[in-house]
Amino acid sequence: MKNIRVAAASLNQTPLDLKGNVERILSVIEKAYSLNVNILCLPELCLTSFECEDAFFSNKLHEKSLEYVNKIHEAIKQFKNLFCVSVGLPVVINNCLYNASVFLSSESYTKYFILKQNLATEGNYYESRWFKPWIQNQVLKDQNILGGDYKNIFGDFIINVAGIKIGFEICQDAWSVDRPANSLSKNGVDIILNPSASHFSFNKHNTRKQLVVDSSRAFGCTYVYSNMLGYNNGIIFDGDCIIAQSGKLLSRSNILSFDNYSLITAVVDIQKTKTQQLMTGSFKQEHTKEVFNIYGSFKKVEIKDYDNKINFIDIDKYEQFTDALCLGLYDYNRKSHSNGYVISLSGGADSAACSCLVDLMCKKAKLNIKENLTTIYQATNNSSETTKNAAKKLSEFIGNTHYEINVDKIKDLYTLNIENIINKKLDWVQNDIALQNIQARVRSPSAWMLANINNQIFICTSNRSEAAVGYCTIGGDDQGGISLLSGIDKPFILQWLNHLYKEHNYLGLEDIIKQRPTAELRPGNQQLDEEELAPYNVLNEIELAAMRDKKFPKDVLLTIISEFPQYTKDQLKEWTRKFFKLFIKNQWKRNRMATGFHLDDENLDPRSGLRWPVLCGNLEEFLKEMDEVI
Repeated sequence: MKNIRVAAASLNQTPLDLKGNVERILSVIEKAYSLNVNILCLPELCLTSFECEDAFFSNKLHEKSLEYVNKIHEAIKQFKNLFCVSVGLPVVINNCLYNASVFLSSESYTKYFILKQNLATEGNYYESRWFKPWIQNQVLKDQNILGGDYKNIFGDFIINVAGIKIGFEICQDAWSVDRPANSLSKNGVDIILNPSASHFSFNKHNTRKQLVVDSSRAFGCTYVYSNMLGYNNGIIFDGDCIIAQSGKLLSRSNILSFDNYSLITAVVDIQKTKTQQLMTGSFKQEHTKEVFNIYGSFKKVEIKDYDNKINFIDIDKYEQFTDALCLGLYDYNRKSHSNGYVISLSGGADSAACSCLVDLMCKKAKLNIKENLTTIYQATNNSSETTKNAAKKLSEFIGNTHYEINVDKIKDLYTLNIENIINKKLDWVQNDIALQNIQARVRSPSAWMLANINNQIFICTSNRSEAAVGYCTIGGDDQGGISLLSGIDKPFILQWLNHLYKEHNYLGLEDIIKQRPTAELRPGNQQLDEEELAPYNVLNEIELAAMRDKKFPKDVLLTIISEFPQYTKDQLKEWTRKFFKLFIKNQWKRNRMATGFHLDDENLDPRSGLRWPVLCGNLEEFLKEMDEVI
């Protein structure tokens, strides 16, 4: 029996904050060493943070990164016992930039840089913009890019530490057909480390766990998976860390934590994986990879109460939504050095959902809601007592700072000024859109002003269903520093509010959930969103078929006919036609959306989801094809 203690850690890092990032790296290293960890895996690009964007091209970033690698290495060389850690960072070799993980040991002056072979380029990832993929089995030796007397090694190889063979897959490597683990296992590795930056999306944690457990079984090894944590540039990293051996889950962290880092450990019997390889008839040894040795011996370990713990608690989609956006709000607030949020609380579902999320974030982070959330209800003569009272009731239940004002005089002043210069009286027959939009636009300056006064962030409340068809006003309800709901559809928001009300006793939502969605911008209070657009559940299915599944009008129509037998084909044709006309017309609005939160693969945000041309054909020939469906 040869027991060693392996560990994986998540880290909540900030782009370009190298000093702070390294302080957190050293903190988790010291914690791991205090727990007698032998090998620690830290996340992908954790030194710089994964979300540096085009700053990855900066020479100064590379220079400082290597300086800090030396600092981390010097720190662990002071340890009395053999200790190894992998740290993610970008490196430049021969004028090419690579995504690397450097393996550092307390017993070796050499730094071993393993380079990523498969880059993530789909969805919200654009790695190939910055990095080059490394070629399998290629190794560069004696590359002295860090200064000093000691040479370093770069490429794809195996590190033999005290008789234990260690290999790497870096994030996307494990999700690719030609994954490094195939070759690593044939070369007899005992442990595969996977430093990752894998974004949150609904239920992705289940797929990730299956990948790690199955990999440990298929490749006859211990598989150690670490992940980034926190929010940046529209992406939420959930901090999922997993350790498995020979098809058995040994240890797993909880996800979406507010902590700077989390650490899991497991004691593994290395002889067990060696025996498994011996007993596997399909195992065929190869000697295709170079092996570099680190000598010494690991301190003898025994299982402690902190080892082999599965702390993960699975939660449903509603709770995942809550936890993910609460982490996003918390991180955005602290990383922007702000004092909370401002919401234009209309008494409708979207602004209510945003207010509830800020409240729930404050509860999780133990922050004062009155200091961290300001809401304002801004009435016109088209606003109803129903929405005014609903907004007030919710804010009283939450306990935040709430204001009520009337913006009719401001709206009337704008209208009068325009009537005077065009010498024409505006009316609701000829000037419907203009008279609606001015009401939405006069509300945003007050909310912005409150945000400026309090050093708070103004939240845009538009949802994904509205973004798809441009059902929002530029300069009005699309305003804000962040767009909290732009990654989720309206039907889910309504369901989530009901979930909060019933399952979490959120009584302040009672009047909100009774209403049908309305903009309240026309006289008479008869303006219902679903009558202007389509039933939201139908609109959502049209959007998914068109944008997620890349279907054109006729195929979309055929899809939803079977989904909604309660509606006539003519109704479904009209709603499909309306969706496509509005979608292709309003990409310019989606391009102007405030930074959002990526939650699933249906995201329409052009920065982290769907890209679409601003100007394109009107699809008339494809829309006519729907007439063939009788």
